[in-house]
Amino acid sequence: MSFRTSDLTGQRFGRYTVISRAESRHRKAHFTCRCDCGNIRDVDAYNLRTGHSSSCGCAQIESGRQAGLRSRTHGHSIVNSATRAPSRTYRSWQHMMQRCHNPLNHAFALYGARGISVCKAWRDSFESFLNDMGERPQGRSIDRIDNRFGYFMANCRWATAKEQVLNRRAVIACR
Repeated sequence: MSFRTSDLTGQRFGRYTVISRAESRHRKAHFTCRCDCGNIRDVDAYNLRTGHSSSCGCAQIESGRQAGLRSRTHGHSIVNSATRAPSRTYRSWQHMMQRCHNPLNHAFALYGARGISVCKAWRDSFESFLNDMGERPQGRSIDRIDNRFGYFMANCRWATAKEQVLNRRAVIACR
């Protein structure tokens, strides 16, 4: 099915050069384009004209790399570039923040709603948390030494699962 669209062959849109008309999809005209990096893609004509599509994604990857090198401070938020996964230490900090300060978190009732919070320095900066606690050791997680109080340096440690079980409110109450 053909739709009325001016021929864009030979024109440049960002990093794309239009090679030929492609088969229309979803009642929208498409053009086969070659990106400056060499990739060939079929792109919606509307997205070409409006600038919504200006490269195959290579421009975004390049600018992300440059921005990452400029703005990365601690290097923990994305450790594995393939899976975009944060470090274990960063995940522990994120989960601690969520259960204490996000009412939508499933564990908020056991933490934030009971008045358990994260100290201001750690709340404001992962770097402060990292400086105080260090890297999370394998097989350990963040634990409050005294469960009546929140998360701050003097009240936290990296504990094993066994240490955490023995430090639960129900176990302490039975002692």
